[in-house]
Amino acid sequence: MGRVGSRGDHLDMAHYWAILVIELRV
Repeated sequence: MGRVGSRGDHLDMAHYWAILVIELRV
């Protein structure tokens, strides 16, 4: 989360949240 206003901002957020969810579901 360093590039703000860059292409794929939503993708980065979705990927970050996906990792958190997976970690919690372990």
